Amino acid sequence: MSDLLQRVHSWLAPNGLFLTALGTSDTAAWTGDWLGTTMFFSSFPPDVIRRLVGDAGFELLLDELVTTWKPEPDGEGTWHWVLAQR
Repeated sequence: MSDLLQRVHSWLAPNGLFLTALGTSDTAAWTGDWLGTTMFFSSFPPDVIRRLVGDAGFELLLDELVTTWKPEPDGEGTWHWVLAQR
């Protein structure tokens, strides 16, 4: 994830914005059926994401945990919304 965030940072113009919604669990890798197809997911806890975003050179503008409805399997999920600026 660190390499990806550093690459995104390098792609943006000065003061460019990066918006993403990430999972909130500490899951190295999960592969399974989701919405009728095989999907891969991984995620980090919010404190790790905050550190990685800062280490990549971003300024964190928005850092919010939002619980929303999702289609499967349990009807809701918590997402870590991040808005960062180069």
